[in-house]
Order: sequence, then C-alpha cells, then structure tokens
Amino acid sequence: MVAPPEDDHLHHVIDTMALYVLDGGCAFEQAIMQRGRGNPLFNFLFELGSKEHTYYVWRLYSFAQVYLLVCMDHMTQMYLYFFNRNFRCS
Repeated sequence: MVAPPEDDHLHHVIDTMALYVLDGGCAFEQAIMQRGRGNPLFNFLFELGSKEHTYYVWRLYSFAQVYLLVCMDHMTQMYLYFFNRNFRCS
C-alpha cells in the first residue's frame, strides 16, 4: 500500500518534486539528484526501497496519468470541433 509521508514538509517536497519532474523530465530529476546528494530532504530519490521513494514514484505516475487524461480530452474536443466543422454531411 502506498502512503504519503507523515512529515507534512516532506510530503510537500515530494509532491512538488513530482510535478517539476513531470514538467522538466529526467534532466531536471538528475540535476536535483546531483545538487541534493547528501541532503536528508532528498533521501527519497536515493533510497529506492524506502516508502518515501515508493510514494514519489506513485505520485509521479499519478500526476502523469491526470496530465495524459487532460491532454487526451483536449485533443478529442479539438478533433470533434474540426471534424464537425469541416466535414458536415448535408
């Protein structure tokens, strides 16, 4: 079972990190890992078996799924708009 960290600050850091990684990609994550090495606040990036890392990966995945659904819905609406507008059957 995936559970958020009990520490509210760490919870916020992980959620924010997941959002920024979704936007900036692997290069952003790698940059933070290089700068954050040794900082206990970013241990979740290095301790792959920890519950905090599990939460981070799950949060990144869940944000990505929402982003994908929003994009797909937007694309579908655009397609239907243009399809109905340009190819009307009389």
